Amino acid sequence: MKPDTCNCCKPPTGGTPIDIDNRPGLSAVAYRVGTFANFRQTMFHAISRSAELRGLSTRQSDDYAITILELWSAIADILTFYQERSANEAFLRTARLRDSVLRMARMIGYELAPGSAATALLSFTADKGKQVQVPVGLRVQSVPGQDEKPQKYETLETITVYDWLNEQMVFPAPVGTNPLARGSTAAYLSAGEDGLTIAENLVKDDRVFLFNSAGTEPVEELVVKKIEAEHEHMRVSWSSPVQGTQWDMTTKCFKLVRSFRLFGYNVQPSYPKPSPSTGIIQSWTIQEIHTGTPINNNSFAVAGGSQLHLDSRYDDLKVGTLLLLADGTTQQKLLTVTAVDQDDQTLGSVTDTVTRVTVTSAFSQINDRRQVVVHELTGPPISFWGFSYPDIIESATVYIPGSRIDVESIEIARPIEKNAYEEGYTVKLTDIEKGRQAILMDKNDVPIVSTIKKVDITGNEIVFDATHEDAETVYLLLLDRDSAMCITGLCSASLEAFQILSSTTPSLCVTIGNIGPRTITLSGPLNSVNDVASSLENALQPADTDPVFAHATVRVLDDNWLIVLPGDYVSTIKFSKTLSDDTTIVELGFDEDQTELLTGLMSGELDPVLAYTEASPQLSVRIGSLESQVIDLDVAATTLVDIANDLQSKLNVAGIAPFFKYSRVLVIDQRRVVVFPGMIGTNHQDYLKIELSPNSAITLNRSSAMLLGNVASASHGETVESEVLGDADPTIPFQKFTLKKSPVTFVPSSGEGGVDNTLQLFVNDVLWHEVNSLFGKGSAEAVYRTFINNEAEMSVRFGDGITGARPPRGRANVVARYRQGLGLEGRVCAGALKTLLDKPKGLKTVINPAGADGGADPETLDNARENAPTTVRTFDRAVSLLDFEDLARSRSEVAKAKVTWVWSRASRVVHLTIAGQNGGIFSSTALERIHAGLTTQRDPNRQLLVDNYKTIPILITATLNIDAIYVAPKVADATRSTLLEALSFESLEFAQSIHLSDVYAILQNVSGVVSVDIDLFMFKQKADVTDAGFDNFLDDRGIRRLADGTPELVQNHLWILPAQPNKVLNNPMVLSAEQASVESPSHDVIIITKGGLPG
Repeated sequence: MKPDTCNCCKPPTGGTPIDIDNRPGLSAVAYRVGTFANFRQTMFHAISRSAELRGLSTRQSDDYAITILELWSAIADILTFYQERSANEAFLRTARLRDSVLRMARMIGYELAPGSAATALLSFTADKGKQVQVPVGLRVQSVPGQDEKPQKYETLETITVYDWLNEQMVFPAPVGTNPLARGSTAAYLSAGEDGLTIAENLVKDDRVFLFNSAGTEPVEELVVKKIEAEHEHMRVSWSSPVQGTQWDMTTKCFKLVRSFRLFGYNVQPSYPKPSPSTGIIQSWTIQEIHTGTPINNNSFAVAGGSQLHLDSRYDDLKVGTLLLLADGTTQQKLLTVTAVDQDDQTLGSVTDTVTRVTVTSAFSQINDRRQVVVHELTGPPISFWGFSYPDIIESATVYIPGSRIDVESIEIARPIEKNAYEEGYTVKLTDIEKGRQAILMDKNDVPIVSTIKKVDITGNEIVFDATHEDAETVYLLLLDRDSAMCITGLCSASLEAFQILSSTTPSLCVTIGNIGPRTITLSGPLNSVNDVASSLENALQPADTDPVFAHATVRVLDDNWLIVLPGDYVSTIKFSKTLSDDTTIVELGFDEDQTELLTGLMSGELDPVLAYTEASPQLSVRIGSLESQVIDLDVAATTLVDIANDLQSKLNVAGIAPFFKYSRVLVIDQRRVVVFPGMIGTNHQDYLKIELSPNSAITLNRSSAMLLGNVASASHGETVESEVLGDADPTIPFQKFTLKKSPVTFVPSSGEGGVDNTLQLFVNDVLWHEVNSLFGKGSAEAVYRTFINNEAEMSVRFGDGITGARPPRGRANVVARYRQGLGLEGRVCAGALKTLLDKPKGLKTVINPAGADGGADPETLDNARENAPTTVRTFDRAVSLLDFEDLARSRSEVAKAKVTWVWSRASRVVHLTIAGQNGGIFSSTALERIHAGLTTQRDPNRQLLVDNYKTIPILITATLNIDAIYVAPKVADATRSTLLEALSFESLEFAQSIHLSDVYAILQNVSGVVSVDIDLFMFKQKADVTDAGFDNFLDDRGIRRLADGTPELVQNHLWILPAQPNKVLNNPMVLSAEQASVESPSHDVIIITKGGLPG
């Protein structure tokens, strides 16, 4: 049988049904079998095929019969339109209604993400002297900006707010320095009260002298420019830099009152002297005044001794005045005036009555009095602090200066007012709990979130340890932590100018610990400091049978200081005057104003002769806040005295810091070694030492670095307390209740879905539990399920008694407690959260130092279409590389994710770059939370790195030729909007390079644009990037340069890179993926127009 090929029976074209062919990947499917015209045409053709209607030849719409057909065509058109809409709602990619996507997603076990609340760290302050408990749920409200609404936050944890942790300046570990180094223009005065006393005696324009006692170097005069308090120190600035190279911490420095010359300094070196008379003729001879040898009345030389004749009479010169004898070449001698009188003096032809001063100690011969200047000095000696702070804080350990009270407490933040310390804050180590959150920040306002690992008090304590090369010597010398002990003694004032005691029977009252006072009398020859030390020890030991007296020792340090150690090495020692003798205590420097508490480290009991077991003995030593130093000892030293001397010499060259350079080592009881760190006679600075665990690298400006220690986590949303949902009725299966307020807050978590519901549901005051599905639940399980509709309203549904229990009957017995509020509107900027809605007594202020973190609106349809299939692609497990992207995007707060293999050191790691909604950057805490959530869904044996994306700003300038019939400003606005949209966070992908041709295409496709000329297409230099760093950045991107090396203004493409190893050996080891961005739209994208109509 032949096929019918005449087509005479085939319906005419344009009828119904229409052939439909939908290719894959469409955003909408065609499903209509016809339209109004198709149906109308089909019915017209059917008229001619029906014998009964062949007589109806009209096709005009004004005919009633045709009108009826057209009405039915319209009905069919409407029906097929809605049928096509229904068909589109049946497919995930083409559905337009949220409810359709939601229902389809639930078929594969996926729920649209409800969104999440933004989180923030709140820094609280307390009133002075207050300690406030901040509970969970304390409410804080933002101060809205333009076109914003106030947002409410609530704390997520309980913390104790201490007044001293409000806002504290922190410092890096101090480093040793020479305060009088050549070129220095300022110096810190001694730490503590000594520095304040010195500062009190100095004012602007005072002159001070630098000199080395018994030295030959010329003195140097400095003029005080300014005295100011800086933190807990006084700082003096000089009008001109220090010139000498010989000054250091041992240099003497005093305030100058006035200067004298010696009698005869201005006498002429020769003079006419009359010869003996021979009648009426008188002859004269020229007499020379000699130098070098003292000759009565005829030499500029002055014999050594204890008397000086000044150049005039000075009636106001007092006993006790300090004088500096300086001849600039042979001696600089500090003298103390012991007597003042007048005396007649003659030199050459000049005779005068001048002031004669008797001084101690004796000075040596002066060869030429004309070179000598005598300076009157006053006030306490000016001593300096031999430390300074680095300009940058880079360590996770920070320091707060203070004054130690005892082993467990310290007073910090003592402001200096009128040269006196005001009351600060007393801090107990037990007050600071481990794991407490804190924020470090400086004037650049880049907060570094940290947790407190350890808190301690440090000053000048010394610790010896073994080294990697020598694990034995520290134990051989019994200086290890278990064998050595900290000791406390009393140090006298400096006895450099020691003189015979005034009292013929010198006596003292002594109290050691709780024993005393005991009166002791010094006997025997007392002609030197060593004599005094021997006599004092002999007097102390029999003064009481208690070991603190009986075993007390006295040593001389550097021929200058008396060191008194109690018998137990820890008890406090106090001297006082006796009724019969009130001068000895002052002359020996033991009065309370002059003595200093001295601390050191004493070894265990050693043999007088030792032999090192290591060929190259070493020790590691750390003093206070200074870095540990390794010292190499002399293996040839075998006696305890030699070992002590060797240890001292090696400590003195271990560092420039005074703790090392001026350490002293003594042998006590011929069996123990004692190490006294630092310079004797000067105060040291105590610190509260805080070890932190920061979430990012620390680089802070020291001058403005602050620690905010009263930090609590908070999240967006306000608590709704005890909302009655209704009456439970067990006769109703799957009973449903709807919450009255929306949206319900979901807080970020590391659990499934990345958020936790804040809803708590009570039935008869018993908490029921939320589940993802009632399927498989027991008939008695107190569970419920939640649903969120298109209006963001949440409803709860109980079981039917088979899958999940029915709630027991009751009146108003279904009660909900939840928080309301979430989304991007809660992502407030830094400093916005500063209104306390709840204010416990003593709580002063609150602020968020950093902008709010995270926050996400309920999942959009586009995101749901992309994310819903992940439930069947991943089954909540990361097996393939792309699974990490799917699982990351399934979390509400993650808007974009890009994963790749990256080499880190010698292994490949999985690197995931993420971004929040609207291009949000996650805090380190949020990154850790996301990482922890992904870790539960992956093989933990493979390293995973999660990091924020990096924005790469670009610059574009374009000139447009506008069609003559278009308004140029409007075309320019449309062009700018189109370009910015194309370069927006939502439009671009991570690691998507920008090509010049793409920019041309975007601009050219705007209506009214005739042609485009791009004048600038280049990377933008960020504000914190140096010129050299930017050049390296450009070279890494392979940019084109002109012949002179400058970059071309218009590049063919701007390379945007994926995650990659950091070629600089520094943290981070891996650089995250990048995305191009327009940093400042009004400045970075410039559109210039030519032609067109004016606006």
